[in-house]
Amino acid sequence: MTMNDIADLIRINFPDYKRIASDAYNRDYGNLWEKPMYQSNSTFLKLKQKYISKPLNRDSIINLFNQGKYYEAFLCAMVWGNFGTYLGGKTRFNEVFDAANKTTIENNIKGVISLLQQGNVACAFNSLCNNNCYKINGVGISFFTKLLYFAGASITNPPLNPQPLIFDNIMKGIYEKILKRINATKPKGLVNQYIDYCNKMEQLRSLLNLPTAGHVEALLFDKKVQGIL
Repeated sequence: MTMNDIADLIRINFPDYKRIASDAYNRDYGNLWEKPMYQSNSTFLKLKQKYISKPLNRDSIINLFNQGKYYEAFLCAMVWGNFGTYLGGKTRFNEVFDAANKTTIENNIKGVISLLQQGNVACAFNSLCNNNCYKINGVGISFFTKLLYFAGASITNPPLNPQPLIFDNIMKGIYEKILKRINATKPKGLVNQYIDYCNKMEQLRSLLNLPTAGHVEALLFDKKVQGIL
């Protein structure tokens, strides 16, 4: 099986895949502001007051990056990704952001964006790993790739190729399923796996004629679509 066969599998089983991708891409997660962890932390209370009346979706966060509101964009991306629940409750969540220094985080994000603007997606990924130069304490791969995704999507002149994408545990599993389907070997090293994943999502974007690789990621996040892989 090839990547073209994967695309055909999606087309045959889901003739309305473009609608599914669009709906998943544009989904509004504004209801997440009501979760307890986003009401008990002063950083997010202020953010909630400012953004609760606005959509919390991909395009709204990408627009914040476009406007240079990097710190707020990052925090909104964390809410969009349900960061507090991921950490297992409001206590751990508060520990991460009570200890966070706004200036440090903003400078780190600017450094990551500078690498992305140079087209260095692999370097940007590595810079956020372990104790590297732009590491944000408490934020692991599942969430720093959300930062890479939203920041990368705001760079359009020219657009990044490949476009950095979200690489959480669900998408890692989907990537591994695709590799098995096409009888491909997983590259050695996490950064090489990430770039390979992003390249394969870009291949599917082209084959399926979807607007962005983010739409492919949103499509494959659908459990019914996952079921055919």
